[in-house]
Amino acid sequence: MYPEILTRKPLVEAIFEVRWALAPQADGTLRDPYYQLLVGRLYDQVRSQFPHWEPLPTAEFPEHMFPHMIQHRFRVTEGGWPLIQLGPGLLTVNDTEGYEWPHFRNNCAFAVDALQRAYADAKPPLAIEQAMLRYIDADVLAAETPQDFLKKLKITTEVPGPLSEELSAKDEMIGFNLQWTFRAKKPKGIAQFRITQGKKQDQDAIIWETAILSKADDISDFLVQSADWIHDAHQMTHDWFYKLIEGELLEKYR
Repeated sequence: MYPEILTRKPLVEAIFEVRWALAPQADGTLRDPYYQLLVGRLYDQVRSQFPHWEPLPTAEFPEHMFPHMIQHRFRVTEGGWPLIQLGPGLLTVNDTEGYEWPHFRNNCAFAVDALQRAYADAKPPLAIEQAMLRYIDADVLAAETPQDFLKKLKITTEVPGPLSEELSAKDEMIGFNLQWTFRAKKPKGIAQFRITQGKKQDQDAIIWETAILSKADDISDFLVQSADWIHDAHQMTHDWFYKLIEGELLEKYR
């Protein structure tokens, strides 16, 4: 059994996202005819748990200029986490160091319910076209080489033969960007894993992302079965995460 809570977890951010269809206009833009009403109505629905409303600079411009881009944030406290974000055709739930799955799951369910309530009398009705659950993790390299850390994540890399002839044993890999994409069955969609080098707290780090993305026919009934989708997406990403860190890294993060 894997522990549900890690005291030194490498999590940078957990992100749940839903997107809904926007209506094409004669001028070539995409618009949500209900969006102006939605912003206030959604705040009314979430203010009991996310009372701090934070408009972003993009909120000063017409929404058709920023389709599927965040314009408003609703936080538990000023500058605090978790938070709900809203833009034309886009809603996200985000958390960071304080993340715990039961609370995050409840916040996701709360946000989806609030969105449905805010859209209850909209015409045309809300049509979800994409759902995603994504985790971003990172760990500082310290004295390790990137290759050393990749091995701890069960990832092996080899320099292509023609290139290795030009490198000596002292040459160190200083950058990489790897991604794998697979068809997922439960929930239906696409599973993605990406790993690269970057910074964490201004130090060299390995950053890895695990995500499940469902769209089109795979989520045609999302609003009815959102709780099942969220549960299944977490099961997959949770399983991948622990299988990758099993061993030395798991003991480090406990």
